Amino acid sequence: MNRKQRWKEVEHAFEIETNVAYEHLLLVDDVITTGATLTACGNALLAQASKKISILGMV
Repeated sequence: MNRKQRWKEVEHAFEIETNVAYEHLLLVDDVITTGATLTACGNALLAQASKKISILGMV
């Protein structure tokens, strides 16, 4: 997949099913390529469950 296709594929892939609000979460990705997965997951977390997200990953 190219970069645009990857972003489109994961845009709404994550849904948070919790009522717990976290102050700060660490999002870990073993390999960061386009950043699409981290962005989609991070956006879902920020919208539903967290105030701050840090990212750890390999490029």
